[in-house]
Amino acid sequence: MNQLSDRLNSLSPSATLAMSQKSAELKAQGVDVINLSVGEPDFNTPDHIKEAAKNIVEKLKLYGEHHAVLMDHRLGKR
Repeated sequence: MNQLSDRLNSLSPSATLAMSQKSAELKAQGVDVINLSVGEPDFNTPDHIKEAAKNIVEKLKLYGEHHAVLMDHRLGKR
């Protein structure tokens, strides 16, 4: 029989997978559930979000990986 290491046994289960399992259990009970825990969205990323991400990447190329540039974008400063 295979035995797992103490470190591996000490890991907590994935919260995301636990939510997905709970969703499946509720659906099996007939509860109307929308599961947003795992998987891919069924819609494209909006163009303005893609453009903002592209702009940040370009600025990081220009300035290097500078934390101030990232923080400015997180705070909405441009």
